[in-house]
Amino acid sequence: MTPRHIKSELQTQLLAFPIVTVLGPRQAGKTTLVRAVLPDYKYASLENPDTQALATSDPRAFLKQYPTRVIFNENQRALHLLSYLQGIERIEQVARDPLIGSLFENLIALEALKTRYNAGLTPNLYFFRDSQGHEIDLLHKRGHELLGIEIKSASTWHASFKRALDTFHQKVHPLAQQTVIYSGNAIDFSDGVKAVTFKTVAEVMLCNLSRGHTGSCQAFLRINGAKSGTVKFRKPSSVL
Repeated sequence: MTPRHIKSELQTQLLAFPIVTVLGPRQAGKTTLVRAVLPDYKYASLENPDTQALATSDPRAFLKQYPTRVIFNENQRALHLLSYLQGIERIEQVARDPLIGSLFENLIALEALKTRYNAGLTPNLYFFRDSQGHEIDLLHKRGHELLGIEIKSASTWHASFKRALDTFHQKVHPLAQQTVIYSGNAIDFSDGVKAVTFKTVAEVMLCNLSRGHTGSCQAFLRINGAKSGTVKFRKPSSVL
């Protein structure tokens, strides 16, 4: 197997957390890597129709087959299993779960990276945190400009959602564009901040951030049969 730089990071995360997820594009070697690093773990692929059927129809019975260490492959085919692994028994509990914000941020960040990679664009996406604890979920470098993106799982707008963007813009570096991705409706504010629904994250990554790449934007909209503001959000293509 080709040496992977992520191998040591995977081993470090496994020492710190009971559950670790490896994300990436298809055919990137995720399964090969994890099975090589964890040869003693049991393995279940949810791509197998019988395995997927049991995981879907009776998730508790499915999980009882793996009481100890296990690798689940193709998790996106049975995402509800994550709720059982977190101890969530009813759909209503998801909104109250303390991990929902982080999960939402990770899904949006993954979709942002995937969209730009699939369009042949350099992601140029970064997470920012300074010594005082100020954070920006995503910073995009476009030439000499910086564009800031905050990610919120809430569906109701609150003024605090854009506070981090304003702080960065005023005290750290001017932002050429400020965007908040959340679960509510799109809003254009008079100060230039844009609030957009997570359903249009792919459009934001291609059309709003990519000056000089209108061809990629138009091609994306054409392929998806969508007009501006109606691009469908897609779940990550591969999860291990």
